[in-house]
Amino acid sequence: MNGTVLINILHKVANENDRSPFKRYDSTYYKGLGYSLTAVDGVKQNPSTKTYWLIVDGQNGGGTPCGISSYVPVDQSTIIFRLTNDFSHGGTVSGYCKTQAPPSNQIPSPITVTIGLDWDVSTVGKPIPANYTTQVTLGTVLVDILNKAAESDANSPFNRYQCTYSAGLGRSITAMNGVPQNPDDGTNWMIYDDKTGKDISLGMDQYKPGADSVTVFRLAKTAGTSAHRSVAVIAPVFLALIAIEGLLV
Repeated sequence: MNGTVLINILHKVANENDRSPFKRYDSTYYKGLGYSLTAVDGVKQNPSTKTYWLIVDGQNGGGTPCGISSYVPVDQSTIIFRLTNDFSHGGTVSGYCKTQAPPSNQIPSPITVTIGLDWDVSTVGKPIPANYTTQVTLGTVLVDILNKAAESDANSPFNRYQCTYSAGLGRSITAMNGVPQNPDDGTNWMIYDDKTGKDISLGMDQYKPGADSVTVFRLAKTAGTSAHRSVAVIAPVFLALIAIEGLLV
């Protein structure tokens, strides 16, 4: 339907096609911009060579002014995810960046929720930041609370977090406040209910914290490790196309 943000179209493609290159991608969340892609289908950007993933309007050639969680493509448009070191995109874009605030008459009564970080200070080498408490509507998923925390302050420890999207599982944290996980030694970012002490098996896209809850992102040793695929970039430009027609449903 009209008004669908690009990230939801991306997830629709990933979940409907087992061979989709978008079944697994990495991204970083930036205050004011939303999610910026850092890897698609195992192909990573490389800041040392100034090679980045850009979102380009296929018709007009312009780069989108916001991330995949904010940009709204229009009907009949084509979006190109381009890995390139060429930033000379002089065209405009046909879509627009969406504001997140709903109409005031649609806002139910709020609940109070808290999110926090936890790690071994002696291992990480930096103190644990203060928790973030806010009010949201009942039924708000954890990722939206996390993004609200990131938007609250440019210096927020939740700004510029990194995550991986996996079709069927949603987003999982890979780095927070500049602290990355290390699957090679079994150290991973996990989500816990601080009041019960239990880990949360749902991803950030599915989990909905309750009233007066405290949800903690904890860097901890886990039993299993994650295997990551390494893909060499042979061509200087890798293109992945999404035709919007027929996907806005």
